[in-house]
Amino acid sequence: RDVAPSRGLGDVYKRQNINCETQERRKNMARVNREQVAKNLISLRGTKTQSCIAKDLGIAQSTYALYEIGKRVPGDDMKATIAEYYGKTVQEIFFDSILV
Repeated sequence: RDVAPSRGLGDVYKRQNINCETQERRKNMARVNREQVAKNLISLRGTKTQSCIAKDLGIAQSTYALYEIGKRVPGDDMKATIAEYYGKTVQEIFFDSILV
């Protein structure tokens, strides 16, 4: 019977290091995206209140507030609802640069 050669602990440690670096990069990307999304939502809201927007979207004001401070990112369905509400695309609000 054929047995695959052992890769040894060195390979395991290398994979763990790569995984840590990848996770750190993802965390940094998520942090930047949340800040960007928050700024976009605040800009789009204009003079309306968070309560008014949240009521129109069918969510709690506290949930919308978390989106605006970057503590939470909406799920895909809510992203589509928010984009439709503001007359923008999901791409524009959640993935492109800061809206003006």
